[in-house]
Amino acid sequence: MKLIENIRLCHPDIYQVSESSLIIFYREILKWNKTLNLVSRKDPERATMRLIIDSLYLRHVIEGNEVILDIGAGAGFPSIPLMLCHDACEIVMAESRKKRAAFLQHIIYLLKIDNASVVCETVSEDFFKDYESFDIIWAKAALPLKRLFVLGKRGLKKGGKLVFFRSFEKKDERERLRRAATEHGYTPPSQNVYSCPDLYLTRTITVCRR
Repeated sequence: MKLIENIRLCHPDIYQVSESSLIIFYREILKWNKTLNLVSRKDPERATMRLIIDSLYLRHVIEGNEVILDIGAGAGFPSIPLMLCHDACEIVMAESRKKRAAFLQHIIYLLKIDNASVVCETVSEDFFKDYESFDIIWAKAALPLKRLFVLGKRGLKKGGKLVFFRSFEKKDERERLRRAATEHGYTPPSQNVYSCPDLYLTRTITVCRR
């Protein structure tokens, strides 16, 4: 299967047991995409494959048995592929759209993912009253930079990581990020770039620590 070939190409250390679960997730995305528009309808097979492979780069951010908050989890990228290949962590997926939250619940049940949960609500400062502090917070969907820093300050443990799926290539973008990190008491941003040239896929992951 093309999906597995490309996963092995970009992530050769993924176990075969994870591959079978990733195939099921891939097929469920394509099935539900007909009604929920989870990924691009122009070429959903390719879009889903690339999103799965892209998601797996987050394995390099996980340092141990960490608890993660995914704000705006959407169709489950990057959290579901990550959980299928890195079961040492725990993820809370916050998704305010009921139909997408229902899809995520379906996937968790179908694939028997015991260390993930779905919360159907918008994340605000009040959200964290019901949770212990998190080790990692990320939001792949668009969220204002300062807003994410504020939520991280409220919900991250000391030393916890705020993760951005952006390269901040422009000088003014990098400066805004640096200023926001300093203003809210985070470490200066660090970046790592991962790529799979055969798929023309490059992902820059930016991390700030609280």
